[in-house]
Amino acid sequence: MIKIILPIFFHLLLARTVCAQYPFDKYPGIESKAHLNWKVYDRKIEKQKTDYTLSIPDFFKNKDTLTIRLTAFEKREDSDIRLFRNKTQTIKYTDTIGLEWINIPDSLFVADFNGDSLRDVKFYIPNNGCGAYNYYTHVIYLFQKPDGTFYKLLFTDLFMGFEYRKERDVDGDGNYEIITQTFQGYGNHNYWLFNLYCFVNGTLINVNYKNDYPIMVQLLNRENFRITKNISREKMKKYAKEFPDDYKIE
Repeated sequence: MIKIILPIFFHLLLARTVCAQYPFDKYPGIESKAHLNWKVYDRKIEKQKTDYTLSIPDFFKNKDTLTIRLTAFEKREDSDIRLFRNKTQTIKYTDTIGLEWINIPDSLFVADFNGDSLRDVKFYIPNNGCGAYNYYTHVIYLFQKPDGTFYKLLFTDLFMGFEYRKERDVDGDGNYEIITQTFQGYGNHNYWLFNLYCFVNGTLINVNYKNDYPIMVQLLNRENFRITKNISREKMKKYAKEFPDDYKIE
């Protein structure tokens, strides 16, 4: 059985409005093309699995098509990620990415995230947890190499709104910074912690030094987007993360 499902944007506790601005929102955001329609192949009865497939025509420089196929298994905790160039499979990854047969992957975005003139891919797998775990999302980047293969980056991030966070070019070099968000406790309060990263030479590196990051924003019973004054910027540096949570690269 095959059907097409639009991505479901789950409701979050603290919805971010369009006019809200975190400090990094003032920098140019990347222009990406969203691909919303995953084809869903429901094979739970006969094969105890579900496949999710999305094709991107003219992805490569020679106009070949990139197809991404995600497979969730009913009796396995991990999932498969397969990449196809036209109809030929080029690689298969196996990861615990939060994909289950009861949920679907979210929007997929195509852009040149690192400024090397090659198109890259980013997509999300929402978490099916309880309480705060509902707000954690598995983020996957596929950075294209000159030979048409990819570096695959995987990490866990936090999204507290209906819009996914754009990459921002904080220093104008064309390599867009990836901004991660996590919970951080300090004293008797909880904060959002934001770190900056760039993809350079086949890996993700922390580039907080570019703009005096990380920054922390206090969680309040109202919308709040300002860097807290409860903690000095120097003390915030104690909470810098070398890599995002659950970071993995292949």
